[in-house]
Amino acid sequence: MSEDLLKIFSNCIGITSDSRKVKAGYIFLAYPGHYQDGRNYIQDALKKGASYIFYEPQNFETDLNQLNFIPITNLKNQVSIIASEFYNYPSKKIEVIGVTGTNGKTTVVGWLQQALTLLNKKSAWIGTLGYGDSKKINNTLNTTPDAIVIQEIINQYVSKKYSFMAMEVSSHAIQQKRIEAVNFGAKILTNVSRDHLDYHSSLQEYQKIKKSFFASNASKFYVINADDEIGKQIIKEKNVKIISYGLRNNADLVARNIVYDKSTTFDLIFRNKKYHVSCNFFGAHNISNLLSVITTLIGYQFNIDEIIHCAGKLKPICGRLERVFLKQAENTNIFLDYAHTPDALEKVLLALKETFAKKIILVFGCGGDRDPGKRKEMGIIASKLADHIIVTSDNPRSENPAQIMLHIVSAITTPYVMIENRSEAIKRAMQLINHDNILLITGKGHEEYQEIEGKKIPYSDRETVLRILKKNGTT
Repeated sequence: MSEDLLKIFSNCIGITSDSRKVKAGYIFLAYPGHYQDGRNYIQDALKKGASYIFYEPQNFETDLNQLNFIPITNLKNQVSIIASEFYNYPSKKIEVIGVTGTNGKTTVVGWLQQALTLLNKKSAWIGTLGYGDSKKINNTLNTTPDAIVIQEIINQYVSKKYSFMAMEVSSHAIQQKRIEAVNFGAKILTNVSRDHLDYHSSLQEYQKIKKSFFASNASKFYVINADDEIGKQIIKEKNVKIISYGLRNNADLVARNIVYDKSTTFDLIFRNKKYHVSCNFFGAHNISNLLSVITTLIGYQFNIDEIIHCAGKLKPICGRLERVFLKQAENTNIFLDYAHTPDALEKVLLALKETFAKKIILVFGCGGDRDPGKRKEMGIIASKLADHIIVTSDNPRSENPAQIMLHIVSAITTPYVMIENRSEAIKRAMQLINHDNILLITGKGHEEYQEIEGKKIPYSDRETVLRILKKNGTT
C-alpha cells in the first residue's frame, strides 16, 4: 500500500461503489459497470459527503482536478485490492474457504459452517442464502457479493474473532475479479455442468472461468471432485496439494456401499481404512457434497472420527431437497429444491427415485433472460424421470412466461400440463398426491419472490405449500 493511499484510508470511515450508501467521510469508487456507469453519480456522492472520489479516467472527460479526486486506470479490476487494503487485508486474518461449481455450493458452504461450529470453531458463511452464522443470516444481492462488500463482511467476522469463513464463489465473481484480493486457505470444486450461458459465451468459456479459480498456488490445498470432468483436468494439471473425493472414480476419499433408508449410511474409505458414516439426507449429489466437506476438514487436520460424528448432526439447507410439512403431518412427501439447471434437476429426481419407491409429480419452470438452451434439456430430463409433469412460471423477468413454458414443453415427450400461475400449479399438483407418489417443486427453493417485468413480487413455494396444507386441513 502506498503512503498516499494509507493516509487517505486513515482519514475515511467507509468505502463503496454504490452512491446510495455514501456517507460523510466515505470514499466513492466510480467506474463503468454492467448496467450503470458509477461516474454519473459522482455529484450525488459529493452531496452526501464523500471525502474522496476514486474514478476510472478512460473515456471520461472531466475537469475534476481537486486533490480529493483520484484517477485510477482499470479501476474496476482493482476494486477488490483497494477494498482489501482499506480493511487492512482481513482475509489474511481468518481461514477463508472458497467453494465453486455449478451445483452444490450453497449446501457445501452451509454444511462447512455447521460442521466447523460443531467442532468448536467460530465460523460464518457467505452465499446465495446471505451471510452470517448459525444464529443470524443477513441478505445479500448476489451469490458472491461485490468486491467491497466481500471485504467488509470478512472484516466484520475478523473483528468478532471468528476462525473460519466459507464462501460461495460464482463464475461471475471470478470473471469480474470480485474475489481477486481474497486470501483463500482452501478452495473446493463441486462440479461443472451447463449454466450461465446467457453471460458466458460458451460452455467452454464457462468451464475455463471455473478452472481459473484454481490457477493460483497461494492456497494451502485444493479439494477436488474426482468424478467431475473439469475436476479430473485440475487434478492432472496442478502441482499444488490436492485432496480428491468421489463416488465413482479413484480418489483420496471415496464413498462406498451407500444405503438410503430412514437415514443414509455409507462406508468412507480414506488411506485404506474404512469409516462408517450416517447422515440425515439422501441422494448421490448430497453424498458428494458431504464428501467435499469431510475432505476439507481433513485437510485442516481435524480428527476424522470427530468429523464423522459431526456429519451425522448436519441439518438440511433451506430450499435444497427440503421437505415441507405441517407439524401434524411430518410424513407429507412434498419437497422443494432450488434445482434450476439440467444437471441439478436430473440429480434431484434421481435422488428421489433412489430413495422412494414412488412415482414423482414434478412442478418446474425456467427463468427468463437466462440461457434459453437449457429449457429443452430440462424438458427432456423431466420426460425421462418424472411421472406427472406440470410446467409453470419461474422467474420470467422481462420474457413472456408462456413462451418460456412452450420452449420447455417442446422437448417433453410424455403427458404434461401447463399452468402459468405458480400457486395454481402447485395447488393442482397437491391434489394429485396420494400414498403412491411424491411431489417435487423445483427452481425457486429458498427464494421469497418472483421476478416479473423488473419487479420482485413477494412469493414463496414453501408458504404456498403450507397455506394449501392448512386450507385442506391436513392432520
